[in-house]
Amino acid sequence: GSTDTDEATDVNGDGNITATDASFDGPSGLAMDGSGNLFVVDYYNDLIRKITPSGVVTTFAGSGTAGSADGTGTAASFYRPLGIAIDNGNNLYIGDSYNNKIRKITSAGVVTTLAGSGTAGSADGTGTEASFKTPYGIEMGENNSTIYVADFGNHSIRKIVFNATPVIASISDVTIKEDETATVTLSATDEDGDAIAFSVKNNVASNYLNFDGVDDWVQT
Repeated sequence: GSTDTDEATDVNGDGNITATDASFDGPSGLAMDGSGNLFVVDYYNDLIRKITPSGVVTTFAGSGTAGSADGTGTAASFYRPLGIAIDNGNNLYIGDSYNNKIRKITSAGVVTTLAGSGTAGSADGTGTEASFKTPYGIEMGENNSTIYVADFGNHSIRKIVFNATPVIASISDVTIKEDETATVTLSATDEDGDAIAFSVKNNVASNYLNFDGVDDWVQT
């Protein structure tokens, strides 16, 4: 079953509902956010559940009916979700195995499809141009810049790379001479507002700064 604690019966009559009054059906993955909330992949119920530090169990995302709809909270749907990972921004990533997709859930419960066409396959590509075959395990890579996927049906380990364009918040004042190099300090965020770091090199010949990973050049 998929009973949440707010749906359970107060059998003791003391006004308290414990986590053991909730029910799951085939929990298959766990991830904890920075506030101590535990997220559970509820496989047979096609749900993502949330358990607060005090033991309150609720449905965080999923309608409980198999499907692949994006949406917020229970307006979204999954089909036999398995793996789960979480990033520093408390975004969840789900191996939606029977949908052959990798789904993303923001901390506000907004569910989108990060990668996978939905048709079983092994094609590389960007976003929904890529394909998977029953992806199971999910692991967040170093600096939250990559996700590793155990692509069960393809007998492969796949890698998803995030290429969000940084938003430059500030840059240090620096003077670069033709025969010198310089270190520039950057403050930047990605498209989700999360802090990121990347290296900067100066082009000595032209006195420009080249931002690694960014196509723009900034004149000093």
